Amino acid sequence: MKKAILPILFLLIIHFAGAQNAKEIFTGQSMVWYGLDFSKAHLIGVTDEKPEVIKNDYLESWNQPMIYERDRFPLASIFRKPTVRYNLDVVKARNKSVATNDLFGKDESIITTATIENMISQYPVGAEKQGLGVVFVIESFNKKKKEAFAHIVFFDIASHKVLFAKRMRGEPGGGGLKNYWANAIGQMMDQISKTLWPIWEKEVNSKN
Repeated sequence: MKKAILPILFLLIIHFAGAQNAKEIFTGQSMVWYGLDFSKAHLIGVTDEKPEVIKNDYLESWNQPMIYERDRFPLASIFRKPTVRYNLDVVKARNKSVATNDLFGKDESIITTATIENMISQYPVGAEKQGLGVVFVIESFNKKKKEAFAHIVFFDIASHKVLFAKRMRGEPGGGGLKNYWANAIGQMMDQISKTLWPIWEKEVNSKN
Protein backbone atom coordinates (compact mmCIF):
# COMPACT_ATOMS: atom_id res chain seq x y z
CA MET A 1 0.00 0.00 0.00
CA LYS A 2 2.85 2.40 0.91
CA LYS A 3 4.50 1.74 -2.45
CA ALA A 4 1.30 2.79 -4.23
CA ILE A 5 0.91 5.96 -2.18
CA LEU A 6 4.45 7.28 -2.68
CA PRO A 7 4.27 7.73 -6.48
CA ILE A 8 0.95 9.57 -6.11
CA LEU A 9 2.42 11.92 -3.51
CA PHE A 10 5.44 12.48 -5.72
CA LEU A 11 3.19 13.48 -8.64
CA LEU A 12 1.22 15.85 -6.42
CA ILE A 13 4.41 17.52 -5.24
CA ILE A 14 5.55 18.03 -8.84
CA HIS A 15 2.16 19.47 -9.80
CA PHE A 16 2.02 22.00 -6.98
CA ALA A 17 5.69 22.93 -7.27
CA GLY A 18 5.09 23.92 -10.87
CA ALA A 19 1.80 25.72 -10.26
CA GLN A 20 1.63 29.49 -10.53
CA ASN A 21 -0.50 31.96 -8.60
CA ALA A 22 -1.49 35.45 -9.68
CA LYS A 23 1.12 37.14 -7.48
CA GLU A 24 3.88 35.44 -9.44
CA ILE A 25 2.86 37.46 -12.49
CA PHE A 26 4.56 40.38 -10.76
CA THR A 27 7.27 38.63 -8.73
CA GLY A 28 8.43 35.96 -11.20
CA GLN A 29 11.56 36.44 -13.26
CA SER A 30 10.51 34.77 -16.51
CA MET A 31 7.57 34.35 -18.88
CA VAL A 32 6.68 32.71 -22.16
CA TRP A 33 5.17 34.91 -24.86
CA TYR A 34 2.55 33.01 -26.87
CA GLY A 35 1.64 35.84 -29.24
CA LEU A 36 -1.65 37.12 -30.67
CA ASP A 37 -4.47 34.58 -30.76
CA PHE A 38 -7.03 35.45 -33.46
CA SER A 39 -9.12 32.29 -33.10
CA LYS A 40 -12.10 34.26 -31.70
CA ALA A 41 -11.41 37.59 -33.42
CA HIS A 42 -13.67 39.66 -35.65
CA LEU A 43 -12.10 41.91 -38.28
CA ILE A 44 -14.70 44.55 -39.10
CA GLY A 45 -14.28 46.73 -42.17
CA VAL A 46 -10.75 45.42 -42.73
CA THR A 47 -10.92 45.22 -46.51
CA ASP A 48 -7.41 46.34 -47.47
CA GLU A 49 -6.67 42.87 -48.85
CA LYS A 50 -8.68 39.83 -49.84
CA PRO A 51 -9.98 37.92 -46.79
CA GLU A 52 -7.89 34.85 -47.66
CA VAL A 53 -4.73 36.96 -47.84
CA ILE A 54 -5.42 38.57 -44.49
CA LYS A 55 -6.10 35.22 -42.87
CA ASN A 56 -3.18 33.36 -44.42
CA ASP A 57 -0.57 36.12 -44.30
CA TYR A 58 -1.46 38.92 -41.92
CA LEU A 59 -2.46 36.91 -38.86
CA GLU A 60 1.14 35.77 -38.83
CA SER A 61 2.54 39.16 -39.86
CA TRP A 62 0.83 40.86 -36.91
CA ASN A 63 2.68 38.45 -34.62
CA GLN A 64 6.12 39.18 -36.05
CA PRO A 65 6.94 42.63 -34.60
CA MET A 66 7.01 41.26 -31.04
CA ILE A 67 9.76 38.86 -32.12
CA TYR A 68 11.76 40.84 -34.66
CA GLU A 69 11.22 44.43 -33.47
CA ARG A 70 12.14 44.12 -29.83
CA ASP A 71 13.14 47.77 -29.53
CA ARG A 72 9.58 48.63 -30.51
CA PHE A 73 8.01 45.86 -28.41
CA PRO A 74 10.39 45.37 -25.44
CA LEU A 75 8.45 42.61 -23.70
CA ALA A 76 11.08 42.13 -21.00
CA SER A 77 10.71 45.77 -20.01
CA ILE A 78 6.92 45.92 -20.38
CA PHE A 79 6.30 42.85 -18.22
CA ARG A 80 9.28 43.39 -15.88
CA LYS A 81 10.81 40.01 -16.72
CA PRO A 82 14.57 39.51 -17.20
CA THR A 83 13.87 36.35 -19.19
CA VAL A 84 11.30 36.17 -21.99
CA ARG A 85 10.96 33.04 -24.08
CA TYR A 86 8.89 32.87 -27.25
CA ASN A 87 6.56 30.04 -28.23
CA LEU A 88 4.17 31.00 -31.02
CA ASP A 89 3.49 27.48 -32.26
CA VAL A 90 0.15 27.29 -30.43
CA VAL A 91 -1.31 30.52 -31.79
CA LYS A 92 0.06 29.84 -35.28
CA ALA A 93 -1.89 26.59 -35.40
CA ARG A 94 -5.01 28.19 -33.93
CA ASN A 95 -4.86 31.15 -36.31
CA LYS A 96 -4.51 28.88 -39.34
CA SER A 97 -7.60 26.93 -38.31
CA VAL A 98 -9.86 30.01 -38.20
CA ALA A 99 -12.72 29.95 -40.70
CA THR A 100 -12.57 33.01 -42.96
CA ASN A 101 -16.31 33.64 -42.61
CA ASP A 102 -16.00 33.68 -38.82
CA LEU A 103 -13.01 36.00 -38.90
CA PHE A 104 -14.73 38.65 -41.00
CA GLY A 105 -17.86 39.08 -38.92
CA LYS A 106 -20.10 42.10 -39.26
CA ASP A 107 -20.68 42.58 -35.55
CA GLU A 108 -18.45 42.91 -32.53
CA SER A 109 -18.77 40.30 -29.83
CA ILE A 110 -17.17 40.63 -26.41
CA ILE A 111 -15.14 37.57 -25.46
CA THR A 112 -16.24 36.31 -22.05
CA THR A 113 -14.08 35.05 -19.20
CA ALA A 114 -15.54 31.58 -19.70
CA THR A 115 -14.52 31.62 -23.36
CA ILE A 116 -10.98 32.68 -22.49
CA GLU A 117 -10.68 29.94 -19.88
CA ASN A 118 -11.91 27.38 -22.40
CA MET A 119 -9.42 28.61 -25.00
CA ILE A 120 -6.47 28.36 -22.62
CA SER A 121 -7.56 24.90 -21.50
CA GLN A 122 -7.16 23.77 -25.12
CA TYR A 123 -3.59 25.05 -25.49
CA PRO A 124 -1.39 21.97 -25.96
CA VAL A 125 1.71 21.61 -23.83
CA GLY A 126 4.65 21.96 -26.19
CA ALA A 127 8.28 22.71 -25.52
CA GLU A 128 7.32 24.80 -22.48
CA LYS A 129 6.00 22.55 -19.73
CA GLN A 130 5.56 25.03 -16.90
CA GLY A 131 5.89 28.67 -15.96
CA LEU A 132 3.98 31.84 -16.74
CA GLY A 133 2.35 32.11 -20.15
CA VAL A 134 1.21 35.41 -21.65
CA VAL A 135 -1.04 35.80 -24.68
CA PHE A 136 -3.11 38.53 -26.31
CA VAL A 137 -6.53 37.13 -27.23
CA ILE A 138 -7.66 39.43 -30.02
CA GLU A 139 -11.32 40.34 -29.84
CA SER A 140 -11.72 42.77 -32.71
CA PHE A 141 -10.02 45.03 -35.21
CA ASN A 142 -12.68 47.57 -36.19
CA LYS A 143 -11.57 49.85 -39.02
CA LYS A 144 -14.86 51.73 -39.05
CA LYS A 145 -14.44 52.79 -35.43
CA LYS A 146 -10.63 52.91 -35.64
CA GLU A 147 -10.13 50.78 -32.57
CA ALA A 148 -8.95 47.35 -31.51
CA PHE A 149 -9.88 45.28 -28.48
CA ALA A 150 -7.86 42.44 -26.99
CA HIS A 151 -7.60 40.54 -23.73
CA ILE A 152 -4.20 40.26 -22.12
CA VAL A 153 -4.16 36.84 -20.46
CA PHE A 154 -1.66 35.50 -17.93
CA PHE A 155 -1.89 31.77 -17.34
CA ASP A 156 -0.12 28.87 -15.68
CA ILE A 157 1.31 26.69 -18.45
CA ALA A 158 1.32 23.47 -16.44
CA SER A 159 -2.29 23.60 -15.25
CA HIS A 160 -3.77 25.82 -18.02
CA LYS A 161 -5.26 27.96 -15.27
CA VAL A 162 -6.00 31.59 -16.15
CA LEU A 163 -4.37 33.68 -13.43
CA PHE A 164 -5.34 37.16 -14.56
CA ALA A 165 -6.95 38.72 -17.63
CA LYS A 166 -7.94 42.22 -18.68
CA ARG A 167 -9.76 43.61 -21.70
CA MET A 168 -7.86 46.41 -23.41
CA ARG A 169 -8.44 48.97 -26.14
CA GLY A 170 -5.96 50.45 -28.60
CA GLU A 171 -6.13 52.81 -31.55
CA PRO A 172 -4.48 51.82 -34.84
CA GLY A 173 -2.39 54.15 -36.94
CA GLY A 174 0.44 54.47 -39.40
CA GLY A 175 1.00 53.30 -42.94
CA GLY A 176 0.46 49.81 -44.26
CA LEU A 177 -1.97 47.16 -43.08
CA LYS A 178 0.61 45.40 -40.90
CA ASN A 179 1.79 48.48 -39.03
CA TYR A 180 -1.68 50.03 -38.82
CA TRP A 181 -2.96 47.31 -36.48
CA ALA A 182 0.39 46.47 -34.89
CA ASN A 183 0.38 50.03 -33.57
CA ALA A 184 -2.92 49.34 -31.79
CA ILE A 185 -1.26 46.43 -29.98
CA GLY A 186 1.74 48.64 -29.27
CA GLN A 187 -0.53 51.23 -27.69
CA MET A 188 -2.00 48.58 -25.39
CA MET A 189 1.50 47.53 -24.36
CA ASP A 190 2.42 51.15 -23.66
CA GLN A 191 -0.58 51.37 -21.35
CA ILE A 192 0.63 48.28 -19.49
CA SER A 193 4.19 49.54 -19.21
CA LYS A 194 3.48 53.15 -18.25
CA THR A 195 0.28 52.94 -16.22
CA LEU A 196 -1.45 49.62 -15.70
CA TRP A 197 1.25 47.30 -14.35
CA PRO A 198 1.38 48.76 -10.79
CA ILE A 199 -2.42 49.10 -10.74
CA TRP A 200 -2.84 45.45 -11.64
CA GLU A 201 -0.22 44.40 -9.10
CA LYS A 202 -2.06 46.27 -6.37
CA GLU A 203 -5.35 44.67 -7.47
CA VAL A 204 -3.90 41.17 -7.33
CA ASN A 205 -2.18 41.71 -3.97
CA SER A 206 -5.41 43.01 -2.44
CA LYS A 207 -7.21 39.78 -3.38
CA ASN A 208 -4.56 37.32 -2.24
